Amino acid sequence: CIGSLQITVLKVSMLERQFFSRKSHPARRFLDDIADASVGWTDAGKYNIALYSKIDEIVQSVLNDFADDATIFEALLNDLQLFVTNYEEVAQTSVDETAQKIETVERAQIAQGIVQDAVNLALAGQAIPDSIVDFVRTIWQQVLLHIYAQDGEENPAWQSGLKTMRDLIWSVTPKLNSEDRLTLVAMLPELLKQLRDGMNFVDIDQSRRG
Repeated sequence: CIGSLQITVLKVSMLERQFFSRKSHPARRFLDDIADASVGWTDAGKYNIALYSKIDEIVQSVLNDFADDATIFEALLNDLQLFVTNYEEVAQTSVDETAQKIETVERAQIAQGIVQDAVNLALAGQAIPDSIVDFVRTIWQQVLLHIYAQDGEENPAWQSGLKTMRDLIWSVTPKLNSEDRLTLVAMLPELLKQLRDGMNFVDIDQSRRG
């Protein structure tokens, strides 16, 4: 569609001799910007299709409306530049959103691995009831994932969550002396509070909490 401007451009050059000598002439800038915007153009992709439509619209405006006033090129040039700028912003936003999504997925995968390793390490070699193993691997692992997702290992709540898990596991292992039994009695109120707070944090259903 750009080729159809040949006669119009010739007419402009005849009306205004500075057309060839002045690079800032609106018609020259208009043609230069169309050429720049078209670099790398293909007939595929949302932007390329929209660009072709916009250039065709602009060219038709020139063919239909130009008589002897070159200021029309200034207006159409601004229209083209606004179109390209808006699409660049949309494209950049799309790139940023995609990068953010990829980063979020990667962080979630890393968090999953770190939490899984911490749970496996805490349970390794422990002879404890299946119900506690299930609790740790489901509910408390979910708690740890949410904590880690917030601030990672630098979050004090992360260390607190790990300690609560270890204390819970220890609390259901056999107590072979009175000192351990006294320690258990002393730690139970705080342990139960931490467990309740953790389940509140991930909004565990009341029936499961019981």
